[in-house]
Amino acid sequence: SNLATGQQLFQALCTSCHCPNLVSKLTGPALGNITQFRDKVWLRQFTRSSQAMIASGDSVASCLWDQWKPAQMNSFSQLSDPQIDAIYQFITEESARLGVGLDSTYYVCQPYLSNMVQPVYGEDTNTRTIRLPLGLVPVKSNPYFGKIYNLGWYNCDLFVNDSTAQPAVVKVHIPNADQYDELLVGILFDQLNANIQLVDYGTGQFETNRNWAIRLPQVPARMVVIGIRGKRWYKYEQRFTVGTSNEFIATMQAVSSRQMNEFIGTSAFKQPEIEVAKQPCVVYW
Repeated sequence: SNLATGQQLFQALCTSCHCPNLVSKLTGPALGNITQFRDKVWLRQFTRSSQAMIASGDSVASCLWDQWKPAQMNSFSQLSDPQIDAIYQFITEESARLGVGLDSTYYVCQPYLSNMVQPVYGEDTNTRTIRLPLGLVPVKSNPYFGKIYNLGWYNCDLFVNDSTAQPAVVKVHIPNADQYDELLVGILFDQLNANIQLVDYGTGQFETNRNWAIRLPQVPARMVVIGIRGKRWYKYEQRFTVGTSNEFIATMQAVSSRQMNEFIGTSAFKQPEIEVAKQPCVVYW
């Protein structure tokens, strides 16, 4: 019933601007696989009034306007949530039936690329500052897309307002670290959908940054070490609750490729999508 409703609405309201094959551009962009890369609530709001979202400062809506103006998407304020959801359910099913191959490279929308610059980090007595070359304007961040390629600083902005966050030191020693081609070491906060990579100080010693006091939530977490040697994987994992001082000696255990794929497939390593795509993603290099 939903699919039939969605198909009828799509054909009646959308095909004048969006190609039914879901891969070709018309007055508006192709819509194949869009539900994989746009949040449901965002799709409802944008479908009802794209111009209202642009006026609100939404970064993705503003970027799309920059790409497609002066063509304006029609507003469909008369549609209910179930009707809009039915349209996108039909697009999802039709994308699968047609074998549409549009992926994240098509849907990532970064506004004003010509103004983007590589930030230059400088230090003063109290804060970490960003200096940009004169004449260039910083770009408003895009909070809807991100990809985690390894353990990094992800969603750590959540710690700012966390009443449990306190200055903490975390240290991990990895015996025979020089035997591995690569080591990734970090803390996973599953409840917060966040992770922090530790700094490699050599001789198998990984720590939170020695130059800054790191505030960490005093909540359950996982210390994880991933090692790669040739084509073999190794792993160490220890659950703990963060305290002011935390030290570990990582005893690495060999794991199969299947076990590693299952581990990397957990929420700690997933790229933001659907509901979590709404959350800001902050990464520090």
